[in-house]
Amino acid sequence: MCIETVLEAVPQGHILVMPTPSPPPLDARSPSKKAAADYTHRLAMCELAFEAIPSVTVSSLESTLPAPQYTYRTLEAISRLLPQEPPSRIAMIVGEDQFWGLGSWKNPALILSKVQLIVVGRPAPAGGNVSPPAHSKKQLSIQSAHRHIQEILEGTQSLELHPPLAPLAPLLLNQRASDISSSEIRGTILGGEPIPPNWIQDSVMTYIQDHKLYGVVENSWNTSK
Repeated sequence: MCIETVLEAVPQGHILVMPTPSPPPLDARSPSKKAAADYTHRLAMCELAFEAIPSVTVSSLESTLPAPQYTYRTLEAISRLLPQEPPSRIAMIVGEDQFWGLGSWKNPALILSKVQLIVVGRPAPAGGNVSPPAHSKKQLSIQSAHRHIQEILEGTQSLELHPPLAPLAPLLLNQRASDISSSEIRGTILGGEPIPPNWIQDSVMTYIQDHKLYGVVENSWNTSK
């Protein structure tokens, strides 16, 4: 998974996983559009998914912040909780698609002023039947990442930061994990199809079934053996 890829590259790091109380709306074209789980369930599933990894803590911090839970506000809250001496270094893990869309986030220059980005490249969608995002023709490299960050700063930081920011170089990683998306998992469950055992942990699959999430009904869904 992405988390394991990051911990291999930064073995001394500790990762906070934060499900958001207010996720973006699901794509109206997705068959799982109406099958979203509420925040309490998503938080519990994250805790189950990462309980065996000591370097990961699942946090409910965003649920204590006023809506909307913008990323820059979350980073400010994290900074206030960390010890000032010695100063702590914060990095933010983003997927390649999120990285290319960073310029559209709220106050992106403020985000870049607070963190080093860890950008995890994502494999192409399986099956070839999913329309690629507009940024898919861009090649992720140190040079293209720096150029993209500079473009963001040139367009925004004059309104947000004084003096101008010299951001930390991003860390680029190649993800070797599955390319299965959360929407594909939800859609498979909603369709009553078996879930391959390597998609999600047994404890999470059991939780989904016990709480009848994502359209599960009694005896309607099982895992693939």
